[in-house]
Amino acid sequence: MAVYDNAGICSAAEDETIFLRGDKPGDPPERISLQPLIVDGLLERYELRKDEEDLFVNLAAELDDGEAMTLAIAHRRGVIAAVDDRKARRIAAERLAGLVLLRTTDILHTWSHHKQPDSQHLGEALRRIQDVARYRPSNEDPLRDWWMRAAAS
Repeated sequence: MAVYDNAGICSAAEDETIFLRGDKPGDPPERISLQPLIVDGLLERYELRKDEEDLFVNLAAELDDGEAMTLAIAHRRGVIAAVDDRKARRIAAERLAGLVLLRTTDILHTWSHHKQPDSQHLGEALRRIQDVARYRPSNEDPLRDWWMRAAAS
């Protein structure tokens, strides 16, 4: 089973990461910064290189900057990208041969197998992601059933 090392985020996606919603509906959003993760070496910040600019511009005509930059960097550098957006995944499959894409569910599924949290803690983590990040796997996600069962625990 693969464990994903060398996690990174492109500058456009980092700029889109502004806040997390509170645990309760009335809680104010909490401003977040990925800078401590970058400083601690847990997350690498990627900037667009000259050889990635044309692909980025072409992708940005149809996608938001964060997804376009993520796909351009990952494709040109031959690294894995994490993208949940259906349109971005479709465009990548059509135009970026060989690009390996992960979903949020892939990352959390790998984490759960690697760290083996008990079902209560795993369920709490997934429910928190659902509530705070307002994320739910799409119906097309191969790991949707795993997520939904685990989140119900």
